[in-house]
Amino acid sequence: MLMQYPSLYLHSLCPHVLDLLIMEAGRMAKKKLFVVCSSPFGYLIDTYQHAINLKNDYDVSYICFDDTKPEITEEGVEIIKAPSGNSGFKKWLYFAWFVVGFIKNSDSIIFIKYFRFCSLIRLFGGKNRYIMDVRTSSISKSKRERLIFNKVLYLESFLFKSKTVISKSVADFLGIKKYCIVPLGCPKLSCDSKSFDNLSLLYIGTLSNRDIHKTVEGIARYLELSKNPKLVSYTIIGDGFKNEVEDLKQLVVKHKLDGIVKVLGRIPFNQLQPYYDEANVGVSFVPINKHFDAQPVTKTLEYMSAGMITIGTQTKAQKEVLSDANGVLISDTAESFATGLIELEQRSNQYCSEELKSGIKDLYWESIAENLDKHVLSKAL
Repeated sequence: MLMQYPSLYLHSLCPHVLDLLIMEAGRMAKKKLFVVCSSPFGYLIDTYQHAINLKNDYDVSYICFDDTKPEITEEGVEIIKAPSGNSGFKKWLYFAWFVVGFIKNSDSIIFIKYFRFCSLIRLFGGKNRYIMDVRTSSISKSKRERLIFNKVLYLESFLFKSKTVISKSVADFLGIKKYCIVPLGCPKLSCDSKSFDNLSLLYIGTLSNRDIHKTVEGIARYLELSKNPKLVSYTIIGDGFKNEVEDLKQLVVKHKLDGIVKVLGRIPFNQLQPYYDEANVGVSFVPINKHFDAQPVTKTLEYMSAGMITIGTQTKAQKEVLSDANGVLISDTAESFATGLIELEQRSNQYCSEELKSGIKDLYWESIAENLDKHVLSKAL
């Protein structure tokens, strides 16, 4: 009887089953998009944001390495994990072949955040549309490692018809031609308007090869120099490849800064909001050298999105976004960090939190994902 009247049959199904059928029908109508990134889902902000902002228009799967870090998930994004037992070049060869096994001849769009040997996916993945995305040149301390990484990246880029790069300066540095810029973005951080009567500092990011110890030493020097210190706290969030967290904690104790500086280690991106709410000065500190000079600094934009002023080292990329209107540019030394803080406290009454937010509204991740779809992904269909 029910099958004679399809609408009655559908309504007779339990609501949960009906919802699943509707969701599956919607999924099948979407074009398949694989986002390939060696970093676990949620631990590289760019690919994480692309995935969550494109999931309504694409059937998104995110392929990454399995990891011991706390798992981050997102409804509407399938996460596929490759075991990470190998090391060295075998690790990257294995990851490339793992990806090939999932995407081969799937008639999909394959968006690959560059890793060594990713061109194997392009060569053996079959009939798909491939995009190679470059977020950075090598920032290794070893000149030899930087040279090899950058040269291999350059050569592999020739195998991809479609390429995206984080900025023109990075593309020029690597020698990449014929690309689309997909810039660094920032989330809409729902922070209240901030006052700058006191200075509450926040650093979020990797601790490897960043010389963050100089900022701690700079705090100690600032407290010696300032006649009326406005600094009330400095929170450091992140970890590194070696023993950076413990080294920083020991440095804090050495300078007797326990009451001001807190080193918290890694905290997942989706748990950072309270720290943005509490702070009003972002620390965007990278060494000033050739391999960092062209590289946009992720957190600078996020600090601005939270209505914070920023103290940042004066690399070429930083100079494009930082000025007296939204912070202070410094050298990469402890002494310069200290004098930069004094300059901020002297100018603290001229900053407006809401104006800082409005200055980067075109760089919200939602807008970047929309442009990525319009100018890159849709053209690959």
